Amino acid sequence: MNRKIKILDAAEGLALDRGVIDLRINEISRAAKVSDTEIYKYFKGKEEILFSLVSRHFERLLGGIDETLDNSVDAWENLRRIIQYHLAYNDENPGYVRMVFECRTLKSFYASPAHELARQDAYRFKEILGRGVTEGIFRKDLEVSILRDIILGSIDSQAISCLIIGEINKNLSSLDPILTLLQPMIMEKERTSPGKTERILVAAEKIFAQRGFAKAKIVDIARSAGVSEGTVYEYFESKEDLLLSIPLKRFDYFVDEFAESIQVTGAVKKLKTFINYHSSFFLTEPEFLQTFLLQIQLNRKFYTSKAFNSFRSYFKIIEDIITEGQNEGSIRKEVDPRVFRNMLLGAFSHVAIRWVFLRRGDRINQLQEIGRMNDLLCTAVSAASPSP
Repeated sequence: MNRKIKILDAAEGLALDRGVIDLRINEISRAAKVSDTEIYKYFKGKEEILFSLVSRHFERLLGGIDETLDNSVDAWENLRRIIQYHLAYNDENPGYVRMVFECRTLKSFYASPAHELARQDAYRFKEILGRGVTEGIFRKDLEVSILRDIILGSIDSQAISCLIIGEINKNLSSLDPILTLLQPMIMEKERTSPGKTERILVAAEKIFAQRGFAKAKIVDIARSAGVSEGTVYEYFESKEDLLLSIPLKRFDYFVDEFAESIQVTGAVKKLKTFINYHSSFFLTEPEFLQTFLLQIQLNRKFYTSKAFNSFRSYFKIIEDIITEGQNEGSIRKEVDPRVFRNMLLGAFSHVAIRWVFLRRGDRINQLQEIGRMNDLLCTAVSAASPSP
């Protein structure tokens, strides 16, 4: 037998319970029946032995996956097969799972050949998901990278449940529950075609964001919505009426959605939740954000429109939270709900303008800024705030 393989086999046998890093080289050499010097001819140390063991498993795993997948079946079936293969492999090779987890604690792993093989494994998932989108089986708006991470993270978590916590006896028993959760996230749904009003509003929001109100033309909005210019005027009196109709449906939805999603108790916690909710809602709708901040919020006619009544209901949530906190004693009595409401909305508007229009701040920095802004605003109202 090749001595390098012999050393790896011995190390893997010893590592089943303790891992490789906790082993001593003389233990491995004794098990492999070679000298310590002989080990150092092939490996720089225990870390390289660990990475080599994991690489060997990944090569087997990838080979098995390639044999399992079949281009003659659809993407959903291949996705089921690759998840099943991973779960079964983890059941058959618990030592490999422990070694992979051990590798991930080491920064050097992420620059190793073993990690490159791990990336190839992840790419198989991404390839299948992308194929499903192309075939029209999976949703066209599927975030392939996110779904890949959800799947790989689920497989890892099942391994922890099985091998470390002991909640389940077999990883493979989680196959159907995983697929049950993935299906609604991935599969294309039968969707009711949006009505003309909704299509016109969506198109208008996009074109107002791209060109601004002054340069936007009804004919271009109609073309984008797939309707005639005359049809637009059947639903909206003018370009300005169309502009001011955009936030109406949005804020009605925001109010209902927040009311359904809020589950925390305590006014300060509710306030933190609202700020995060407000920020995420706007940041995930960049075209609406641009249109609202520049074209609607600064338009005097907005404040006498139906849409403003909807917006009023939205920002009243902030005032109600402040009042609730004052009644329960968690928010200072001297805080003016109206002034604080304006501070919160104004602060977010300025931060958002910097992000969206000045192109400053990546997604991570944005989330950090939201967190810091949230802390500052909650400190401003909290009953525990220091007195000047």
